[in-house]
Amino acid sequence: MSEHRTRNEEAGVLLALESLAAQTVPPDLIVVVVNNSTDRTEEFARGFAARPGVPRTVVFDLPHNPHKKAGALNHGIDWLNRAPGGLAATAKYLLVMDADTSLHPSFLERARNVMASDRRVGGLSATCLGRTGLWKNLWQRYLLGMQIMEYGRYARGRYRFGIHSMSGAGSFYRPRPCWPSCAGAARCSGRTTPTSSRTTRRRSR
Repeated sequence: MSEHRTRNEEAGVLLALESLAAQTVPPDLIVVVVNNSTDRTEEFARGFAARPGVPRTVVFDLPHNPHKKAGALNHGIDWLNRAPGGLAATAKYLLVMDADTSLHPSFLERARNVMASDRRVGGLSATCLGRTGLWKNLWQRYLLGMQIMEYGRYARGRYRFGIHSMSGAGSFYRPRPCWPSCAGAARCSGRTTPTSSRTTRRRSR
């Protein structure tokens, strides 16, 4: 399963969704949560969902979401948890990603292989690179530069100090039985659940 959180991402949401459809091992289900958007993000996401041959895609629109990104994430996880047995019973793995992210075509296949090889691994995320060509004005290019530096800082922490931060841009998790209660508690307060907070851990050597 894959969950997207989007806010005014009409420039990138189709690229993100198409990168999921193009995976060597595509997801069984894509959940898109459009969060307080005022552009055509929802329209583009629903257009993708209507295409033949793409993974099943469910689109939710939250036009008045006071809890912002955390609330959007919690909404999607809560919907998944309503299935019989909850998320842990319906999904073997969960990918959480932002709508301005495009995945390498073999990301999901590689992630599944890593998780299957070691039951102690609860989650992993990809190395992120800044994507150029989408932003037109000086302010957008400045923000992109800041994002590229942020990604570089995370990479430095991983490789030099053995510290890994789960990136909101794209992280892959093994569902846990405790997630239904975590999602419910966070939904009431607007805080992030374990899948959206940037969890830091030290790699075992």
